[in-house]
Amino acid sequence: MRVVIEKSQSGKTFGIALMDADDKPYLVVKNCKIAKRGDGNEFVSPPISKLDDGKWLNHAYISADLQEKVLATLNAMELTKEAANQAPQQNDPDFDSQDIPF
Repeated sequence: MRVVIEKSQSGKTFGIALMDADDKPYLVVKNCKIAKRGDGNEFVSPPISKLDDGKWLNHAYISADLQEKVLATLNAMELTKEAANQAPQQNDPDFDSQDIPF
């Protein structure tokens, strides 16, 4: 299994796809964003909705390990994009299915 990051056309959001060996998706979480905590550290924010009581509800849980992989992959994609001056469509080739926490 591997993780594929698919950026939206606007570049503001992205999808996280868990793919099998034949590149068929097991699971895709779309409309994720990079957000910053109060301390300035970045994290992967899954799609969210605001409830009537003003609280926010995440539509997915993304473990710290997977977030780290996603952030590193996005960073590598940006470096590749800058170097090649084009939008890459690649993921983290070193991601191993044993890295998935469930």
